[in-house]
Amino acid sequence: SCLDGAAAAERIRKEVALCPFRIGAHLEKIAQFTVSIGVYSSPYHGQTVEEIVNLTDAALYRAKTEGKNKVVVFIK
Repeated sequence: SCLDGAAAAERIRKEVALCPFRIGAHLEKIAQFTVSIGVYSSPYHGQTVEEIVNLTDAALYRAKTEGKNKVVVFIK
């Protein structure tokens, strides 16, 4: 369901924000990252893969433009 997808995306977003990553040639630097996630759900059947990808991409773009580090759900 859409709520399950949004909840899973939110768990991923929180975990990534809490997890420090080691970077650099000798892994000497620590960096924090955030993610924006777009979730799409539709109660209708028969949509093409291209439509689903485009609508999910629209949700992701909205998450990025609204301030990043967030989950946006697009419901048609």
